Amino acid sequence: MKVVIRSECVSPHLNPFLSKLNKLVDELIFVYSTTEQGTCRRVVGWNMETDFAAIHDQADVREMSEESDILIEMLREMDILEKRAKAGLRTFYCGERWFKPRAGMLRLLSPSYFMMARRFVSLLSYKAFSVLPMGIHAARDFIRLALLFNGNLKMLFTRPKVAFESRPGGVIVPLKDVVSSGLLSPKEISFARRNGYIQIPEACWGKFRPSGVYSKMRLWGYFVESGKASHIKNESSAALSDGQIRVLWAGRMLWWKRTIDLIKAARYSKRLKVDIYGQGPCLARLERACKDVPNVSMHGYIRNDQLREEMHKHDIYVLPSNAYEGWGAVVSEALSEGVTILATAEAGASATILPIDNLFNAGDVAELCKKISMPIKHHVLGPWNGDYAAKAFMDIVKETA
Repeated sequence: MKVVIRSECVSPHLNPFLSKLNKLVDELIFVYSTTEQGTCRRVVGWNMETDFAAIHDQADVREMSEESDILIEMLREMDILEKRAKAGLRTFYCGERWFKPRAGMLRLLSPSYFMMARRFVSLLSYKAFSVLPMGIHAARDFIRLALLFNGNLKMLFTRPKVAFESRPGGVIVPLKDVVSSGLLSPKEISFARRNGYIQIPEACWGKFRPSGVYSKMRLWGYFVESGKASHIKNESSAALSDGQIRVLWAGRMLWWKRTIDLIKAARYSKRLKVDIYGQGPCLARLERACKDVPNVSMHGYIRNDQLREEMHKHDIYVLPSNAYEGWGAVVSEALSEGVTILATAEAGASATILPIDNLFNAGDVAELCKKISMPIKHHVLGPWNGDYAAKAFMDIVKETA
């Protein structure tokens, strides 16, 4: 079996899955479209050495992508997807959200985007074509798109409410199917109706069978290298010996990361000791914001291996990003290190992996302060690792053959 995956670049968040998949297939070839990543991404490990073939996407390798036994496409090349689907060749589109805020569904006003979306929905009618959405928010975008183009005009103004199995290859079903089964608590039902999604209890995995457009989706994500999860505790402590709660954040300082919310939280609660690492366009704004907040310390760039070590010196990692955060691999990294994490319900990885007690709504500083000051149960990374994902992918291939 020959598998080709096409993406923008060789990513450290794909490598754990592909390295394991490489051992389960006859041949795995990674085709990347860019010749060079930005400096910040090269430093943290993008375009790394791999134990599978990685070649640049040029005309002489296109035939390989079009004729391989299996293609995992991450580049939205509709011509290749259509050619393969019509030929009955197993093809998976794997992607993040198409309708992130702020533009959202207004992107469909672009003629080129509208045509791409229509072609994508038409692909769902082919047995050989399936979708691996990167997180539950991406899945809801793709389901919404399919329902809209199949005549459900309500999808112009709302998104489908769903329940899902939180694992690579997990099924996604309408929320009402799980609510009517009586498996969810009132707290879970309330969260689901407010946020549009909820995890299916692990004990009930395999109980629900998706149909229609839902049957074309299998939950997916990014994956990270294993960490020191053996250090895990039962729960974080909000009452340390010195009375402080040590909070960590690291990343590119962009508007949608909402790092400013951590500074606001630290201004509100003097018990918080916040360390912020990174660089980016919002650096100057953040530095101004924390000038009169002594319990916030700004640091520069930190390598990924250093960040993982730094996690163990803090009580909690907080990801305050809004819905523009397509995935957020730091969620998986923190969990792989056995570190407690609070994150927003809007970010891809946190919505997909974390239980609702570890989630807060982006921009709600009061909710963040409330949750961060209370004992928080640790959550484990569970099946969200490369080994599980590789085996799950092979199972999907067999099930959908």
